[in-house]
Amino acid sequence: MNTPTWEALSAQKTSPVMDGSSLISMYDMNTFFVRPWTEGCGSSIALLMNPEPRQVEMMVSHAWGGSVVQSYNAFKCSVLNHEFTMDTSIFFCTFCMYQPGDKAVGALSIREQIDKQPFARIIESKPQYGMVVLHTTTCEVYSRLWTVHEVDEGVFRGICMRGLCDFGKFTAEEISSSMMINTREAHCREEDRPMLVAKINDRGGFDHLDSVVRGFRAKMKQEFQQGCEVFQKLSSVPLMKRLHGSQHVYVSAMCKERDFMAGDVLIEQGDCHDAFYIILDGEANCMTCDKFLFKISSGHWIGELNILYGEPSTVKIQACRPMSTLMISKNDFQGMQLHKKLHLPEAPVPKPPSPKSASERAFFIKAVTQNEVLKNLLI
Repeated sequence: MNTPTWEALSAQKTSPVMDGSSLISMYDMNTFFVRPWTEGCGSSIALLMNPEPRQVEMMVSHAWGGSVVQSYNAFKCSVLNHEFTMDTSIFFCTFCMYQPGDKAVGALSIREQIDKQPFARIIESKPQYGMVVLHTTTCEVYSRLWTVHEVDEGVFRGICMRGLCDFGKFTAEEISSSMMINTREAHCREEDRPMLVAKINDRGGFDHLDSVVRGFRAKMKQEFQQGCEVFQKLSSVPLMKRLHGSQHVYVSAMCKERDFMAGDVLIEQGDCHDAFYIILDGEANCMTCDKFLFKISSGHWIGELNILYGEPSTVKIQACRPMSTLMISKNDFQGMQLHKKLHLPEAPVPKPPSPKSASERAFFIKAVTQNEVLKNLLI
């Protein structure tokens, strides 16, 4: 997205209610990126990236008027939430069909490609992750009859279908209002309409599809509400105020809520643990060799030392009353380079100790043994 063309489009589309980049649609992506990249070669973006075609693992249903940025954010949050992976092979028609419509050697026109029924055939193959329906605030996905046809095929083939959206852009009211769906009002090219309408009516009609859509949008609303709860908890932590923009949404997607009872051990001394904890409520004792050092409570975080430096924990951390935390796995923390976004200190470069005289050693030993806190660290 960091290109002069993208920046020019963003500047052209900026409005009082939304930044220009969020208003760039799949139509724009096709016109200014996909077609210029593929013109004359006869292959889609997908084939250029994968000369050996791969089995589709997930079908993507979307509206061409939908926001590219919101679509990207929706996918990224789902990956961070471990719903599918970065290398999942998807069918996204903008990138998987040859768009220029030119006379390149071996190229098919859009009409010739549609006649091969790619959407129905992919859904018929029952992809591993089923079909996701991209929702954006800039375009109702079921304003297109082709997307209505896709959900009809999904119902007919019995595949899993779910809604996907950028929860950082939607409101609860917008998701609620999307329940008022009337797929019968969807439009398409006049030459395609009779065929699509006939298929839909033969399989149960538009009213049945409205019910199906309301079903997975209700699930999407539930996920939105759960995400909002995590987002609000995360936003209350001073450390997380260092994040900006969509970073809050991404981190919310990575977080798992973990509760601990009094007496539960979060981290054992000497362990190389694999999680980063943010304390929302409660208290924990920090100890070494079962000797109390200090307490930590709401707003504190623990676990970054092992994640950043690979060092075992120097203390044992045990809940002294019920605790609520948000947990981020080591892989997610490192994958997003969260320590940089949170401005946590980098690992210091170790320096070899300088030689000490006998009198200097005696002085240091006396100072440590007389310090009420430091002497507890001595074994």
